Amino acid sequence: MKKILLVVIMSIGFGCILSVNAQEDSRFTFGVKTGVNLSNSSLSIADPRVGFNIGGTVDYELSKGFFLSSGLEFTTKGAKFSERYFATEISESSNIVIGDKESNFNLMYLQVPLTIGYKIPLAKSLSLNLNAGGYAAYGITSRNKISLTTPVETDGYLYTSHNEYKSTGYDKTGLDRWDFGLLGGIGLQYKKIVLNVNYEFGLRNLQKGPTSYVVTYDQYGSPTGTMNNDKWKTRNLSFSVGYKF
Repeated sequence: MKKILLVVIMSIGFGCILSVNAQEDSRFTFGVKTGVNLSNSSLSIADPRVGFNIGGTVDYELSKGFFLSSGLEFTTKGAKFSERYFATEISESSNIVIGDKESNFNLMYLQVPLTIGYKIPLAKSLSLNLNAGGYAAYGITSRNKISLTTPVETDGYLYTSHNEYKSTGYDKTGLDRWDFGLLGGIGLQYKKIVLNVNYEFGLRNLQKGPTSYVVTYDQYGSPTGTMNNDKWKTRNLSFSVGYKF
């Protein structure tokens, strides 16, 4: 994690140096940003998880009002899953015990966005910025934390057992590290301060094989729900604040 943040900080610093050298060409504007992500997956039983983003930005003025925007950022995505599963049989009468399983996927990326935007003046030094385009992302690492809550019978008494399992790396979490998709957003810029809300719609299926998030069960062991597909595609809503040099 420290090495990743160091790379991002060095990139931001490099952008600041470029911004000084680019003063002769006012078409370029460099900046920094940071914010919060609310990410999810296209899998039907997925729940959102909270993450963050930090990075450097660069804008290029195409014509009055229109601009290209790109940069480099470190961003976290992922999703959470809550399932019920067959845990064990606890008595001679073959009563089925249903356990609870929670999975928390944390995916970390270096990401490059590329959008075309338009500035709408609202007041002096205040504008509304619209942007649309796409992004490409390379996964640095992925982590999955699985928590199991299982009923256990001992000497005629029923207890609850809690266990946690962790896996690190895209091979162990069963996902591909490359991602790309569509990107769109809206923002407000006051002088050099920018507030943005962006939404990322992943187009690539990150699931390497058949998914393990298959079905949930009721207390009698009967299936209560299944997934509509086995494709993991990124969904991410980001909120950020930035500063233009």
